[in-house]
Amino acid sequence: MQLDMSAPAILLWVEKDKTPSASDFVSPEAPVEDASIPHGTSSSPYWVLEDAVDHAIEVMRDHNKAPWIKTGDKILGPNEIQQAYSGLKALRMFNPDRSQK
Repeated sequence: MQLDMSAPAILLWVEKDKTPSASDFVSPEAPVEDASIPHGTSSSPYWVLEDAVDHAIEVMRDHNKAPWIKTGDKILGPNEIQQAYSGLKALRMFNPDRSQK
């Protein structure tokens, strides 16, 4: 899967047994809840996909919600988010200009 990590993204938290549709993601201009502590369905816009992936991985173990990210016409589920994070982690190991997270 080819992803542009600098593309805008929307992070959505939903119950683990649910799968969101494209219409479940609000536009970045709409008011959103704070997704740092998910409680119900909430979404949060990000300037870049890389930040959304990092945040989803950091927070996903702390509650019973699952992260979903929409970027362009793609919707990434928890498994794809984990794969994207693994790719970012590998890139950061070999590129000293990237931050180490």
